[in-house]
Amino acid sequence: MTTTELEDENYVIQIRAKLNEKNVKLWELPFYNPSTLEPVEPELEKLAKSFHEELSHVATGDCLHALRKLQQNALDRLKSKDEFTRTGVATLRVRAPTQGAANRHFDVKCKTADPARELATLVAAQVQVDVGRIKLVSAGKVLQLDRTLAEQNVRNGATVMALVLMQSAEAAQQESTTFDRVHKIRSDAEKIIDANDRSDFLSLEDQDGNALHLPKAEKKALLMALTLYEKGKAALRKENFEEALLLFLEADSDFRLCNSQLLHVVDNYALLNLDIAWTYLCLKNINQLPDAEQRLRLCEDKFRQSYGDNMRRVTAIKGTQQCSEKALLLRLHLLKAVLFFHQNKREEAEIMFQVVETELQSLRVDDGALSTLLDCGFELTESRIALRACSNNLETAIEFINSRRETVTTNEKKSKR
Repeated sequence: MTTTELEDENYVIQIRAKLNEKNVKLWELPFYNPSTLEPVEPELEKLAKSFHEELSHVATGDCLHALRKLQQNALDRLKSKDEFTRTGVATLRVRAPTQGAANRHFDVKCKTADPARELATLVAAQVQVDVGRIKLVSAGKVLQLDRTLAEQNVRNGATVMALVLMQSAEAAQQESTTFDRVHKIRSDAEKIIDANDRSDFLSLEDQDGNALHLPKAEKKALLMALTLYEKGKAALRKENFEEALLLFLEADSDFRLCNSQLLHVVDNYALLNLDIAWTYLCLKNINQLPDAEQRLRLCEDKFRQSYGDNMRRVTAIKGTQQCSEKALLLRLHLLKAVLFFHQNKREEAEIMFQVVETELQSLRVDDGALSTLLDCGFELTESRIALRACSNNLETAIEFINSRRETVTTNEKKSKR
């Protein structure tokens, strides 16, 4: 989004909250005349002035602009609802995120009894790409093209995210598109898993060190999920957000084939949910906020279970707060702050942004302390890790490095036995 678009969205969020608070219906009298099918401008202007008095930081003109936008959205929804009732044709709001450019927004009309392939075809025509380079995401799930929209809980008025791969000339010469690569990754992983289907191929333990024995189908689903997740993280590191999200959602589908007890034990599933929400943010797709909120809640519960409140359990076990865990919490808190902002929970958002700023400061490495460690003969990478983990305390950082070196040496001796 541009700065202007962000400002407009900020005003719309606040005005929408005021309308809900006061139970104001912009599609009815006195704000809209059903006889003439036109807005009643004097009433809208009066309402805008009233909201400006309550939201002094929002100019009257901006209040009026937001009211007009929200009124038109409401009228469009009513129109599409009536059309759906009469004809069965649904209006779906499509958001096509593009890296390095503004997201494309447009509406598509189709019947929910049609297969999702029909919607993909319409979207492909709108954005002028081959339908094979379109993947549709709704409520955090990749739509199966051969199943109907209704079967996949896509209703009239739903928002659908369209992942569109815009290949460069160089990328087009490569052996396969992103979606082909994802298919190949899954196919290769299946071959590896099937070829190594031995009882000792996968060993899992719970938090108390007790072995978990998995049925064959569940073991395969878990291995597939972990493989796709790792591939997704590699794509995320390359800032290939479309491919990353596609791989993450594929991994999510496989994780869901495992029983809830296993998902409760495996940390990877919580981290996957964090990465999915993070990718939504990278793709600037706020329409997936309901799904992101659910995933962040799951992730936060798992972090609290694993790390304890304020990471007390990590400190008790490892003797210090690890920078990797601190970075995970920072990402979680940043996503929560963005979520609060778009839910118009301004106080909660401000507090969470302050938490993020504090956590970010704690992860910054002091240049002077880093130079001292390097002068002492320590490696750059281990010095950075130690200073972040020990809040730039030199004495503690040196102890941290020596302790890690001893652990590595001990593990190497054990592996040679």
